[in-house]
Formats: sequence, structure tokens, C-alpha cells
Amino acid sequence: METLVIAPLLVALATVVLTLVTSRWLRLQQAASVAGALAYAVSVGALVWSIVLSPEAPGAQAYFVGGWPPPFGIALLADGLSAFMLAIVAVVGFYAIAFSVLYVDRIDQRVYY
Repeated sequence: METLVIAPLLVALATVVLTLVTSRWLRLQQAASVAGALAYAVSVGALVWSIVLSPEAPGAQAYFVGGWPPPFGIALLADGLSAFMLAIVAVVGFYAIAFSVLYVDRIDQRVYY
């Protein structure tokens, strides 16, 4: 379950790569953006459930990048506050992408996406 800590990061990275690959097809790029935002929200929801809302919630989870301990490696920690902040970002990000899909025209999409 500690790999759930890096799930939002991996989903966001995969969404960026997917939208860059589909940049020639505007509708497919929009669909990839919305699907990525939805997948990000689902991964954050799973993280919030496993850390905060679950009956067996540990309260915090750590993931050591590369398996190295903290003095030499990078430790990613997810607790209640970071899960709350990720949830806020997921909600605002999803609505921002949904708004941009509906209101950004084709010329601006080539420039700003």
C-alpha cells in the first residue's frame, strides 16, 4: 500500500506524456486531459481512503524513493494534511480542465496545451 503514495505523481506524469503524444489530434488530446484529470482524482481518492478514511488507516504512509533511507534518499510522506491538499488540487484541477475543454478554441489549444 505504500506505492499508493506515489500514485498521484505517476498518474500526472503519464497524463503529461499522453497529452504531448496526442498533440496533433486536438479532440484526442482533450479526451486525454480529461481522462488524466479523472484518473488523478481517483488515485487521490484512493490515497485519502487508505490514509484517512479507512477503518485501518495508519494516519501516515512513507515511500522511500529507490529504497534508500532518508539520510541518503528521498522520502515521500503522505499524511492527513497532504491528503487534504491533494484532494483540493484534484477537485480544482478537474474543474479547470473541464472548463478549458469547453471554452478554449482550437487556435489557443495548439498554443497553450
